[in-house]
Amino acid sequence: RLGFTAIQLRPQWIWHEREEGKFIWDDMDRLIELAEHNGLKVLFKFFLETAPPWLYKNYDAQRVAANGVPIKPRARGSFPVGGWMPCFDKPVVWEKAARFVQNGVERYRHKKNILGWHLWNEPRSRPFDDCACEHSTDFYRKWLAETYGSVAQFNETFGLAMQDWEDIDPPPDISGYYDSWLWRTSRAHAVAAWIKRMADLVRSLDPDRPLFCHVGFNPLLQPTF
Repeated sequence: RLGFTAIQLRPQWIWHEREEGKFIWDDMDRLIELAEHNGLKVLFKFFLETAPPWLYKNYDAQRVAANGVPIKPRARGSFPVGGWMPCFDKPVVWEKAARFVQNGVERYRHKKNILGWHLWNEPRSRPFDDCACEHSTDFYRKWLAETYGSVAQFNETFGLAMQDWEDIDPPPDISGYYDSWLWRTSRAHAVAAWIKRMADLVRSLDPDRPLFCHVGFNPLLQPTF
């Protein structure tokens, strides 16, 4: 009666896969059914940042800051159910997340009132440290190599004396200026890579519906991609 034509549903990973490999979609089934009954389209938005406890316990999925301090999962803002957030640079984390997404898309892609798939809620890198585990550090070094071509060119650009990409680590704080800028820029590219993987996965399962993504605010140390 108010003129709405669509609603947004946010399936939280921690809520729908409480036990590894066992998916519970009963509430989503009912909500989508009610939406269809009332003539409403559904924008289906996956919340992968709310990872289930078993992911952390069984696969050491938590992020680790550059100073070696674990970034423990927690509730936060849009993620009141907790689980925020694992390291998506770690292959096993993406493997488990992709299975959850695939299960959801395959379950609902036949529903006529699914408007489209929202891939990620306000994708950005936070906090400043983000993750500097071996997988994230490897991404950082590869990004530097792709961006600057050679260590010699990197040294010339920033007035440094590095001998190898392996000598470069994520900065533990912003005091170096140049390296904090490089680190934050690389993390934005890492986030973009997550979205690309999501897009490729969902598109392979549903080639017809549109894919969405939206960003929130864009502070200096939490840049959107």
